[in-house]
Amino acid sequence: ADIGDEQSIEQSLSTFSSHMHRIREFLAESDDSTLVLMDELGVGTDPEEGAALGISILEKLQQKNAITIATTHYSQLKSYAYTTDRVENASVEFDLETLKPTYKLIMGVPGGSNAFEIALRLGIPQEIIDRARTLLSEEEIKVEDIINELNQERNRYQKLRQEMEEYRNHEKELKEKYEKMIEEQQEKHDKEMKAAREEAEAIVEETKKEARRIISDLKQKDYNQRSEVDRAQTSANQELKELSQILETENEKEREKVSAADFEVGDQVRVRSIGRKGEITALDQDKKEAQIQAGIMQVTASLADLVKVDIPEDNEEKQLKNYRVQKSQHVSPKLDLRGERYEAAQYKVDKYLDDAFLAGLNEVEIVHGKGTGALRQAVEEVLEKNSHVEDYRLGRQKEGGMGVTIVKIK
Repeated sequence: ADIGDEQSIEQSLSTFSSHMHRIREFLAESDDSTLVLMDELGVGTDPEEGAALGISILEKLQQKNAITIATTHYSQLKSYAYTTDRVENASVEFDLETLKPTYKLIMGVPGGSNAFEIALRLGIPQEIIDRARTLLSEEEIKVEDIINELNQERNRYQKLRQEMEEYRNHEKELKEKYEKMIEEQQEKHDKEMKAAREEAEAIVEETKKEARRIISDLKQKDYNQRSEVDRAQTSANQELKELSQILETENEKEREKVSAADFEVGDQVRVRSIGRKGEITALDQDKKEAQIQAGIMQVTASLADLVKVDIPEDNEEKQLKNYRVQKSQHVSPKLDLRGERYEAAQYKVDKYLDDAFLAGLNEVEIVHGKGTGALRQAVEEVLEKNSHVEDYRLGRQKEGGMGVTIVKIK
């Protein structure tokens, strides 16, 4: 390192000589593992010769791949750094208001000497400063102008960067604020809708019970008007059924709001429509669908049709298998509905199909008789909507013909 002034009268060393004495050692001993520090390179002699000598010294150290840091006030050295590869200008910021350095290192921009500004603030008359400016060479003026322009651009960039940062922070705050408001409103809406649906479902259920009670009372009071009561019961049940369907439609709309973000590959889920449990193997964000591995079955299901469960697949399969073995011992492959009323027949068919599915039956026979065809129509209405039914047909001649429906279970 060559820092400070080691001039000596006793040793006949001037400022310049003392610097050269140290630099001679650098040039002889430096290599690619050397760090060289030089303060005010080329100072203590004619500025032009000192600058030229400084450039030559830097070139030699660069050839030796020594890492070099040199300070200077010479504009020639600043220009050299601009035009030479692997050489970079840098400066320490200086506050002209306080006449103190800020100790902020600025890469890529050379520092100005600020001699005129400092002299003016320290009381040197303006006319002397103005005269001094006219004595600068064109090259020195050009370098100083470049430095000033660079500093102005840097200041402008820093100001714009600060404004942009403030804008981004403000934008981020607004975004977070509105996202929170939307989330709160959505939560409030969901709670209100859930409460409204639960209240409506309770009202429908209570209405069903009340309708059954009233109809039962009417049947007991006047047997002669039983057919009219039956028709009134059918009409009331149909209206309640339509109301239930409306509620179910609303519930389905809510379920359709489910996002792929609510599920992930590997989740254990139950598929409502088929009553099976499995593991999600793939998700489709756009279609809102998932691939489910349910035992040996590969199923594609809507996300709205899925419910997360905690039971492992192997336990669930074992439980289902054991249950089906037990169920199959009690479920007959044939259901006789002859003599049943319309609504009661539909209820029995719906429950029987659930039992047949759980028992593992592949095909069942539903006997409804020929008659007016009302029971057959009631059975077909249930079969059209039941998720366990793969297909159905009327019986062949030897199976019972029009009085029997053969159902294939999924």
